[in-house]
Amino acid sequence: MAIIARAGITKLTINGTPYDLRSNLTYSLNTLDRSAIIGMDGVHGYKDPPITAKMSFTITDSDSLGVITFQGMVNVAIEVQLRTGKRVLGIGMFSVGTQEVNAAEAEISCKFEGGQIIEIP
Repeated sequence: MAIIARAGITKLTINGTPYDLRSNLTYSLNTLDRSAIIGMDGVHGYKDPPITAKMSFTITDSDSLGVITFQGMVNVAIEVQLRTGKRVLGIGMFSVGTQEVNAAEAEISCKFEGGQIIEIP
């Protein structure tokens, strides 16, 4: 069995603008949050309320990057190209929470939620 590279170099753009992706890329394509409905006599079924697609990552800060810019990001397209060749597209995404900066490491943590995330193998 051949050993295949599964992780490594990736590329990140938001509305076509490239950012230096540092680490911690996570994404969720789920549109429902299924959980059990349990009564005192056992399982009654399940519920699946809708949820937003989610993407988070850490980028490297730079002198030309305004951190407050992320707060204004709404209805953006996020594209990530993974080492495996897979592309992950976030469509209609908006920034959520606060962008935390680790100045000692020049890291900015970003979180987005929104309409849809698509994986393209």
